[in-house]
Amino acid sequence: MGQVMVREIYPLAERLVILKKQTETALTLAALQLALASIGVAWIPRSLAESDLALNRLIDMGDVLPQVQLSIVAQRLMGRKTPAETAVWRALADYISNQYCK
Repeated sequence: MGQVMVREIYPLAERLVILKKQTETALTLAALQLALASIGVAWIPRSLAESDLALNRLIDMGDVLPQVQLSIVAQRLMGRKTPAETAVWRALADYISNQYCK
């Protein structure tokens, strides 16, 4: 998501607010913790922030700062699969089917 911030979010946000980069991380959970500690802004998946938003520990600034729609693609190498790998991909497919194919 760091490259999306640099390419998509920062150029638009800099038109609205003064940005002063103090720290950055490519780790989404770390970004969440930095935002919860009031160190800065975190651009993270809504599903990750949902409970903190509901408890007013975070503020959704989507109406002020730019938003970007992302498409996520999961890929794997061809060839022989371990039972564990097969189970993970099956669980992922079931989750996607239940969440998005209703």
